[in-house]
Amino acid sequence: MKITKQNYFSEVKRIGFENLPEVLKKTHLVLMTKTDQGKNWKGFEEDKEFQKVVELAFEKLRDFIHLRSKTLSGVEDKVNQLSALANESQLEGDFIQEFERKHRLELNFIARCLKLKGKLTSRKKIKRFIDELQDAIRKKKIRRSSEYAREIMFIQKNLITIYNKMKTEDITIEMKKETEKRLKSILKRKMKKRIQKELLDPVSLKGISEGQNNSPPEIPENKLMSSVDFAEMKFETLGFSQKWRDLIGDPSKGFTAMVFGKPKTGKSYLSVDFAGYLARHHGDTLYVAKEEKLDATLHKKLQDKEVAHPNLFVSDFLPDDLSKYDFIFLDSVNKLGLSPKDIESLRAKNPGKSFIFIFQTTKQGQFRGRNEFMHDVDVVIEIPEQGKAIQYGRFNQGGELEIFESEPEKENEGNEAEQQDNVPVENL
Repeated sequence: MKITKQNYFSEVKRIGFENLPEVLKKTHLVLMTKTDQGKNWKGFEEDKEFQKVVELAFEKLRDFIHLRSKTLSGVEDKVNQLSALANESQLEGDFIQEFERKHRLELNFIARCLKLKGKLTSRKKIKRFIDELQDAIRKKKIRRSSEYAREIMFIQKNLITIYNKMKTEDITIEMKKETEKRLKSILKRKMKKRIQKELLDPVSLKGISEGQNNSPPEIPENKLMSSVDFAEMKFETLGFSQKWRDLIGDPSKGFTAMVFGKPKTGKSYLSVDFAGYLARHHGDTLYVAKEEKLDATLHKKLQDKEVAHPNLFVSDFLPDDLSKYDFIFLDSVNKLGLSPKDIESLRAKNPGKSFIFIFQTTKQGQFRGRNEFMHDVDVVIEIPEQGKAIQYGRFNQGGELEIFESEPEKENEGNEAEQQDNVPVENL
């Protein structure tokens, strides 16, 4: 049976919303919002992107009904069929968001913290917030290995400080602009990328940036414009933090970088560490280890830097389809046999993707390849001596980094919090 605008809502009602797989439940809620529960399909007629989402929802509902009917007749196993229906590749984009399952609790605490800004809040409410947060930490619902451990410990530390210093029953909580921006960027980046992009703006971000378009402005080629107008344009950056911001600065989406240095100086260690950071905080990352292959050496580097993560993928070849990755590391360009034209073509086929190119060097320490490579990237990272990286790209001239640092990059701020009065800090 074909699903259309005319029978979609009646079919959902017949099946029962509670019986739908999670992916179809989420889609249904969006369609209800966008069409006023089926009363207004104007957006469907006018918005091609919305049409694609609706048509996909219709298709998957039809598939579910078909599989469900087979299950009821005893032909196929229900569990296997629903698992197949929820498979990410089959759903062509997968409306089920893995990060919701893994990080919903942390994101909830971050969102609640943002809501406290500028509001008169009672001592009792602050204590309840702290208790709930610490209970989640004690029960290992939030762990040290969490992508958001640093922010959670930061929130705990500051709320405890506020609580312990309160002289009255109520207080208006203020928040630094930098802190607000950082916490909001986490919610916007994750929710926009994983939900808003596929379920259409602004449903998933209501209350954070309702209706706001955070995409970088498009500037068509050969455009002539006033420098005043250009200066007022806003370009979204990725929001780099900690040692990577110190080394590189804060690049925009789609930045490119090159890394080079003599053998055994830490070139691949730096690159693996950087890939882990991007995977944890900024999106799906592919590390193409053409030079080392997927062997014990790469395995050791992943363990030493503690960067294994569901968003980090490793490969010993360059896949033809790079659409699912936000950041692609090529180690090395020389082993992959790529020329400047090859790289230019690769970038043209994958707009908006960030590429990090790793190069072999000559005995004199110069990277192997034409100068065109260096001129065509935004960030240049050199390892002139063992364990030391320097950067002289566009975003942060002169940045430096110790590659084999003793303290891990993801150390939590909360460990340094003062433990005052009656509320101690709960460590992850």
